[in-house]
Amino acid sequence: MNAQAPQDNGKTEQSAPSRKNVTRSYLAVVAAAVVAWLIYTRTDPGSIIVNADTISVFAPFYIAAQAIERLLEPFASRWNNTTEEKVELKRAQAARKLLDSTPEGEKTPSRDQISAADDKVEAAELALAKAKASRAIPLWAAASSISLLACSMLGLGLIAAVSKEPPQGEFVRTVDVLLTGLAVGAGTKPLHDLISRLEKAKEES
Repeated sequence: MNAQAPQDNGKTEQSAPSRKNVTRSYLAVVAAAVVAWLIYTRTDPGSIIVNADTISVFAPFYIAAQAIERLLEPFASRWNNTTEEKVELKRAQAARKLLDSTPEGEKTPSRDQISAADDKVEAAELALAKAKASRAIPLWAAASSISLLACSMLGLGLIAAVSKEPPQGEFVRTVDVLLTGLAVGAGTKPLHDLISRLEKAKEES
């Protein structure tokens, strides 16, 4: 069990996005957060008031998340797509499968051939995992940055939406908007899960 750990850690490192990629993405989100903070504190748009009798109080958050996802779709389809890595993996898997189905009468593949085919499949899997990770990080940064700016301009705050009395302090309201920007930027599925928990907690309180 212990002997396998270093190998697994090596695979994780090989499939992870580069540190430069991660650092740039975080810096972009931090920069967007600073701009969002300036926008919100300078313009002070206030919280959006929704009539809960005719529409869900969380509808603006869903709309914002959905709009950002749709906005980024064309960019996402072009940004570091993993088509090449997927094709290479399919080729490697097909070549490995052929070795297991050698027609009767033909020479049986050697252990070295099988081992080399397995190595190619593993390398293709790692390349695909790395490509997916390297693609996901910048897209997260883009979605979070746009969301932070949108929430700061609209005054969207989840804490204000679920509170019986909206927070009055400027610092608390600003933090609410920034945290909401990160939540909305995560996409509709994580946002839906978060809002479902908030609605349940509100009903139980």
